[in-house]
Amino acid sequence: MFSFRALFTAVLLLFFLQCLTAWIENIYRLSLVKLSIGPELAGIAFVLLPLLILAVPPRLQPALPYLATALLIAVRMALPWLGAAGSIPAAGLGVGAGLMLACHAFPGKNPVTRQELMAGFWLAIMASIALRSGNSFDASLSTLGTAFTALFAGVLLGWGRYAEVPEAPAHATSPGNNSFIWPAALGLAATTTLVYLCVMSPGVLGAWTGANQDLIARLVFNAWFLVLPWALWDCRVSTSVLVSVNLLFVGTLLAGILLHTPNFPFAPDSPSLFMAGPSTAAAFFIYAAAMLSAVLPFNVAAAAGGLRGNTPVRLAVPMVIAAIIMVTIILLLVFTYTWGYTGPVGALLRNRFYLPIALAGLVLVVSIAKVNVSNYAVESSASTRDRVIATAGVLAGSVFLLILPSSRSIPEPSHVPPLTILTYNMQQGSAENADQNYEAQCTFLKKVNADIVFLQESDTARPSGGMVNAPLYFAEELGYYYYYGPPVITGTYGTAILSRFPLKNPRCFFTYSDKDEIGTSVAEVTVGGRRITLFNNHPAGSEAAHDAHVKALVEEIGKHEHVISAGDYNFRQTDSQYAKLAEVLHDSWLAIYPNAIGERHPEIGPRGEALDMTKRIDHIFVSDGFKVEESYYVPAPESETDHPAHWSVLSWK
Repeated sequence: MFSFRALFTAVLLLFFLQCLTAWIENIYRLSLVKLSIGPELAGIAFVLLPLLILAVPPRLQPALPYLATALLIAVRMALPWLGAAGSIPAAGLGVGAGLMLACHAFPGKNPVTRQELMAGFWLAIMASIALRSGNSFDASLSTLGTAFTALFAGVLLGWGRYAEVPEAPAHATSPGNNSFIWPAALGLAATTTLVYLCVMSPGVLGAWTGANQDLIARLVFNAWFLVLPWALWDCRVSTSVLVSVNLLFVGTLLAGILLHTPNFPFAPDSPSLFMAGPSTAAAFFIYAAAMLSAVLPFNVAAAAGGLRGNTPVRLAVPMVIAAIIMVTIILLLVFTYTWGYTGPVGALLRNRFYLPIALAGLVLVVSIAKVNVSNYAVESSASTRDRVIATAGVLAGSVFLLILPSSRSIPEPSHVPPLTILTYNMQQGSAENADQNYEAQCTFLKKVNADIVFLQESDTARPSGGMVNAPLYFAEELGYYYYYGPPVITGTYGTAILSRFPLKNPRCFFTYSDKDEIGTSVAEVTVGGRRITLFNNHPAGSEAAHDAHVKALVEEIGKHEHVISAGDYNFRQTDSQYAKLAEVLHDSWLAIYPNAIGERHPEIGPRGEALDMTKRIDHIFVSDGFKVEESYYVPAPESETDHPAHWSVLSWK
């Protein structure tokens, strides 16, 4: 069933998802650098593009799918070379073109059949998972990856010139039923939303909750492989069964999220809330949801049945409304972790990460229930024996994939030279102009070659970060152990820790906040026989929130002998919170430059006058047992982010 049309459908679906990812990500990035929502939000108007179908004369209608295909491919090929500002209109056009193609997929003498669409959908998601395997960064979006993608698309188009298009079965060419258009369109949009949020980069579920993301990715991959023989050959699933499995999928996903959702401190004097890894019960629901996600291709088949036989003119408005609902749900999810910057709407969504997922699930289940799935089953051309043999083969391969080694070993330093400690606010992988900048930031980290890295604003495994797990990406590329820090669903600024030494007892604690949530990451390393406790900080908000954070931090520091506490503290050396922390720890910059005016790094950045860092907010504090040998700041743009990178070289006294 992996015919030319199924493969080409897979390529177009993958390109559509990549355009959707870049579109949402860059709308957010431009808002991030300004700390406010601006005209870039108007980019959602591109979902209205299919309405052009209503204005095009009938004689020109046949050209529209060819134009939309060319536009989608061209946009996808251009994305790696466009910055944030250019990606919004370009990726938006790609999304609109994909929606227009959806309107043209089902009418005519030879519409895309249910099995072709299902096979294409399956292939597209498997390709997305494979491209993001390892470090979660989509390999095809690099310059080299795009060249290979363009070559593959060209070969596929060339094959299409000579590929025979089989005559569609009678049921696929009969007139469509108007009563199924709306639920089918909404079901397709809800399925796409959940695929985008949870499945196309399944490692994000691990970052959301702290569950084992390598296991999550394997469970998704294997579960989808196991349904392959039945998805392609038979798939005669009743409406009740399909609705029931979708309810289980959405229910387990929500249960896993809710069990990971903390009750944050509600007042400045509230005690800190500590969170370690996920509980066994909470992780179980996430793993169950990962396996149950294999129902999603069946939803696509049901939607295809509900849309078949309808003209583009008839499908244009339902597709646009469904797309608007999809984008609204995605933006609602973004607002759940940017509530401090989005006014009344954001405040209503605070700590309600589950709500957009629940809305998508509700739309999905209700829509699938309204589409009479049994009316659109395709008779299988395979015998039960064929299906059993294929299933056994897929199961054997699936088990083999499941037991493969999950990660490469990381050699621990055989000797302990002075430690280089870096604190780095990566602004969610953004350059100063809002362009995605993960690769350049990774190159910068390689130059510094720190032993321990404290990352802030690293909570990127979500739509606003392009579904990239940045701590994992850096760890895999540079050979670090890592702790993501507070789960993404908690809506913090993202405080991750990377280390050349194994991280022990990783945990985080939350303190009172009236902006984004304040989550401080904690872990321990053993160096030269001594246990060092690491604290990664990023407080923000009012004076009361800062006071609550530093009070809790000082209390925790007092429980440990050797401490390194670093981060973007959002306070200066003239502030009261700085004074309280300086009573128990030493500022590594002032240990070298007591007046806070120091030398520039001899190799990174421009030469010139000394650096006046009297107004710095990024600090590294150390306990009495450390001696500071060197200390540096590298300001933007050389730091590849909007903050100065700050590192110090420490030895034992």
